Amino acid sequence: MSEEKEKYEQFETDETEEKKKKEEKKKAKKRFWKRLKNLGLVILFFGAIYFIVVRSREIQSLQKKIDEENKRKEEEKIILNDSVIINNDLEDKQMIKKWINPELAFKTKLLYRLSRDGPSIFNFHSKCDYISPTLILIESSEQNKFGGYTTATWDMFGGVYKNSSKTFLFSLQKNKKYYRKSNMRYSGDIFSGERNVGPWFGIHDLYFYGTMKDCFTYKYSGQCLFLDGNGLVEQTSIDNSVPVKEVEVYQIIFKD
Repeated sequence: MSEEKEKYEQFETDETEEKKKKEEKKKAKKRFWKRLKNLGLVILFFGAIYFIVVRSREIQSLQKKIDEENKRKEEEKIILNDSVIINNDLEDKQMIKKWINPELAFKTKLLYRLSRDGPSIFNFHSKCDYISPTLILIESSEQNKFGGYTTATWDMFGGVYKNSSKTFLFSLQKNKKYYRKSNMRYSGDIFSGERNVGPWFGIHDLYFYGTMKDCFTYKYSGQCLFLDGNGLVEQTSIDNSVPVKEVEVYQIIFKD
């Protein structure tokens, strides 16, 4: 009888131990899944933080680009806003801004206008001499729009050729900027002027003589320091004169 009792008690003990082991396994599984869940929440949390930070930086970078673009467009609207030649044509303003300096902001100040100040060469010099840089806009009687830019100064009493590596001519119709030709050796990019000579670019590339009502521009590349043989305008007369409808000269003022 005692032997059977011992066996029964042993059986009870073994069963209890088995139950404990099963309970421990269940608890271990629960702990594992709880830890895994917590780990997932931690990963999800930090993933969300990383996503927010990265997206926030991307949004800030995008916003910065948008702000810079808006600022650039506003600056382009401001330049030449009183021009009767450009007439607030944003595309023309963008071209001129890009040609002068696409990086630096600047504003423009009207110095001379043919219809306002008269055709006298003296009037041009009295308003534009010793000022740099200057932009000259010309509209011909046939609505061709072109001009030039230089950092050299005009001088009615100078009568000398001056060099400026930043001098160029341009045609708005052709959307083209003309640099000084590298194979041309000449004394200066501009002729500063005399009593009867207004703005003068290159050899015979673009110049005013006697009056601001007519300008001269040669087509022949051998006579030109900047032009390639096609000329600034589609057609010129036999004497290479171009009747002028309007001329504007602006001072370019770069912002600090």
